[in-house]
Amino acid sequence: MARIVVVDDEVSVRDLMVAVLEGIGHVVNAVADGPAALAFLERTAYDLIVCDLRMPKLDGAGLYAQILIAGWH
Repeated sequence: MARIVVVDDEVSVRDLMVAVLEGIGHVVNAVADGPAALAFLERTAYDLIVCDLRMPKLDGAGLYAQILIAGWH
């Protein structure tokens, strides 16, 4: 069982991904955008991030860059 963070600004996509991943036994947290993901990741350990690449505020590439800068990899 993995701890997974799903980051997607589209509610229907985010909810579907959570349902599928939880359905196969993973612990899943979902957030709506890059800044919310960074706030979540500052206080929570994770095994995998599944992220939309095109989001307002902070896109997927920017989120992954911030994760690397923070040393959370």
